[in-house]
Amino acid sequence: MTILQSLPANVRPHRSILSDSSANVSDADGLNLKVRYHDAMLNMLKRILLTLGFAVIPLVAQAQTSMSGGLIESPTCDISAAQWESPDRSQTLLGDPALRRLLQAWAAQPGMRVNIEYPGGEQGVIWANRMVGWLVAFGVPKQAITLFPGAGGGNVLALSLRPSRGGA
Repeated sequence: MTILQSLPANVRPHRSILSDSSANVSDADGLNLKVRYHDAMLNMLKRILLTLGFAVIPLVAQAQTSMSGGLIESPTCDISAAQWESPDRSQTLLGDPALRRLLQAWAAQPGMRVNIEYPGGEQGVIWANRMVGWLVAFGVPKQAITLFPGAGGGNVLALSLRPSRGGA
């Protein structure tokens, strides 16, 4: 059995190469085998990369969705009147894990906006503006905060993160 006969059919050189003289057969045979081997390896690598690519694309898309501040995983926080009126307001508010997550998410992407939905009326306006002052004291620029009057449910400030409309 020769080396050519032991190879699989899809790796064997074409018969037209073998019809030449025996000196040329060994040179052409070696070259053709190398080319077919490299082509087979390249095709296998392409298949592997495509398979991995299709497996990774959903993971990348999910990561981008959660990082983009999309509606699906945007952090939110409700501040009750009891939390706000606590004697040690800052300690009470910073002890709220939802508010900490919201502030950490904003710090990771300062291009996001903090939306505050507050109860209507004069008390709601005062409360919302004091919350803005509190957020500014903790490093959130006033330009990154948007107020929505009369949107809060009952006696609660509803904070959320949304992408900035200007893109930054």
